[in-house]
Order: sequence, then C-alpha cells, then structure tokens
Amino acid sequence: MRQSALPPPRTLTSLLLLAILIKLISLSLIWTGIQTLPPCDACRTANFFYPPYHTSALANALQPWDTQHYLFLAEKGYRPDQPGNAFYPLLPILLRATAFLFGGNTFIGGLVLANLISLGVIALFFRVARRYTNTDTAFFATLFLLAFPTAFFLNLIYTEGLFLLLALLAFDAVQRKNIWLMVLSAGLLPLARPVGILLSVPLGVMLLATRKTAARQTWRSGAAMLVGFAAGVAGYFLLIRWQTGDPFAGMAAQRFFFSNYSAQNLLHPLKWIDRNFINITFSLHGFNTSALNRIFFIGFLGGLALVWRKLPPELTVYTALIGLIPALSGELDSFPRYMLAAFPVFIALGMTIPRRRLGWWLIPSVALQMVFLLAHSLNYWVA
Repeated sequence: MRQSALPPPRTLTSLLLLAILIKLISLSLIWTGIQTLPPCDACRTANFFYPPYHTSALANALQPWDTQHYLFLAEKGYRPDQPGNAFYPLLPILLRATAFLFGGNTFIGGLVLANLISLGVIALFFRVARRYTNTDTAFFATLFLLAFPTAFFLNLIYTEGLFLLLALLAFDAVQRKNIWLMVLSAGLLPLARPVGILLSVPLGVMLLATRKTAARQTWRSGAAMLVGFAAGVAGYFLLIRWQTGDPFAGMAAQRFFFSNYSAQNLLHPLKWIDRNFINITFSLHGFNTSALNRIFFIGFLGGLALVWRKLPPELTVYTALIGLIPALSGELDSFPRYMLAAFPVFIALGMTIPRRRLGWWLIPSVALQMVFLLAHSLNYWVA
C-alpha cells in the first residue's frame, strides 16, 4: 500500500532555511528588476542622496530611501541642521562598528548585519510565540511574518529588523526572568526608534501579572527596566546634543520630511480622521494621500481586535501602542512598514487562520511582497 508523503517538519531550522531561500529569491528578483525595468532616477536624486559618488545599479537598488541616511550617519555622524538628525542612532552606531570587519565599507557590513539580525528575529519570534501558544502555532505565525508584504525590510539597512529583535528580546527576557537582558533591551530600545520607550508600558503590565507569585522579583525587575529605559532616553539626548549642540535637533529635523510627525497630532484625533479619511484626495501611493497605507491601517485595526481576543493583555497593549501612536501622530506614510513591529498580530493569525486556508493568505501576501520589493528597489515606492 502506498504511503502518503510526510508533512515537512515544523521546526525553527526549517523556518531559518526558508528565510535564507527567501533572501536568495529576493536578491534574484532585485537583480532581474534592475536588468529589465527602468529605475526612477528622479525619485532617487530628489531624496537625500548618499553616497554622492556613482555606485553600481545593484548597490543603488539595495540602498534606497532611508538607507542613505543611515549610511551617512554611520560615516559622518549627526550634524547641525541635517535631515538625518530625525533618525535614531543605534543602527548607525552598529553600522560603524560592523564596517571595521569589512574594510570600512558600511554598506556591505550593513547588509550582512541586517540579514543576521533578521535571522535572529525569526528565532526569537518563534520562541516567544511558542511560549504564548505551542510549536505548531508558532511555526505558522512565523510563516505569516515571513510572508507579510513588507517583510523584506528585515533584510535591508532599515531599523525594522533591529527594533523587532529588541522588542522580542525584551519580551523573551521577561518570560525567562532574565534581569540583565531586561536592562539591555530596555536601554537599547529608545536608541533604536522613538516608539522604543513605549515598551515600558506592556512590559510593566507583563511584570504586574506575576506580582502575586513573585512580588520581590517583580519590583526588582521593574525597577531595573525603568533604569534601562531612562538610560536609553538620556543617552539619546546626550548623543544628539554632543554632535549637534541641540538635544532636540532630532525632533526639529522632522520639518525636512512630508510625514508631518508630531506628538501634538495625538491631541486632535477628530482632525486626524478628517485629514486622513474624509477631506483627502486619495492616490494609489502618495506621501500623505496613499490609499495603500490606509488599507493597511484598517487591516491593522482588525489585527488589533484579533490580538485582544486571542492573546494576553500585555500583547494587546503593545500592539495598540506600537501601531496607533505612529499612525495617529502622522499622516500614515510608511505605515505598512511600521506594521512589521506589531508581531502579536502574526501570532493571532497563526492561532486563527485554518490550516487548509493558508494558501489564500500566504500566496497573495508573498506576491504583494515581491511587487513592493521591486518598486522599493527601483525607487518608486518608499513604504
């Protein structure tokens, strides 16, 4: 009697091998794109342009948009009245440190660093998801993360992979009650992205949930994390002041961008709704008028509701803060990329989507990822 084929093993190793395969396919797709499709050179030169010298077509495709700011900061540092001051320092610091291993080449070192970080993200996400659910669910949740339309940013010189790694490390540290990892992740998160400080809230909720069984350890861990977050915030302002003379130069640099990010926008939610959904002329993808960005935001709200129904409170709080604060403080530009940080949504999807319907979700998502990757590498789509 003929035996049916065994299902593929649902292990972390198989996920890491799949991730490496996706990286190779993505690189091949970028190479094919630059050989057959015209890039938007006007888009590239209209953006901050670094390095100023000519590089290969493949290098240009792998360092569009924000990557150029990070490379500039890694090589030149923060300077007064520069647009790059709006970007946070942890990634440039790591790029500068890694460059020593590659003859001072921050671009090559940055690509290697980003791809190693992305593998770390997969490993940590799988471990954190497994603790909240089980091995089977964690496996499929990781597939949803890998297939997400903007997941290719994990492989590029952007902060998505670094921030997600630190966020997962913080949750993993609390789960394992590792106080030193708590302090380390708490100190680095505010240096990676401005929303890093917001993790103090869900991590605090997570610690309070264990207060009755381990009160002394809870307060000790909470105090250590607060010290870590405070050190990270202080380190950011001190570094910016040291290099620019103004500790608030990063905030002031937002004026160079179309995104209009400001904490004051959070105080006027009705105006935000009117500006972003009512009195607006939609485009397929404009900086402040993108219909795509608003579709992703609506999808995020559905994902947030799913997290609230399926997962513990700390993950709901984390998802709400990490998604709503960037959205409500700006004009929803780059929101599809920011959604990557909302990792509990992928866990909730892994718990909810029937296995027989995985293809209906994964195939369109992967196809959209390939389209977005091509558009981004050719400078047509900033995300």
